[in-house]
Amino acid sequence: MQLDGKGYQYYEVYKSKCSICSHFNVIGLCCSAYPSGIPKRYLSGEDIHTKIDKNQIGDYVFTQT
Repeated sequence: MQLDGKGYQYYEVYKSKCSICSHFNVIGLCCSAYPSGIPKRYLSGEDIHTKIDKNQIGDYVFTQT
């Protein structure tokens, strides 16, 4: 996986819940809440975005597809 500054080095497809979230965009590793890039803690699977974060856009949280 290439390191291009968008978070690919942190994305753990089998650990992260982002993969099964309805707001997720795999092309840019972004989502409705984080259009400029999802934080490392969510991409790595270290945490699940179940509560609104002060640094996000809107009121989007993890919603399973």
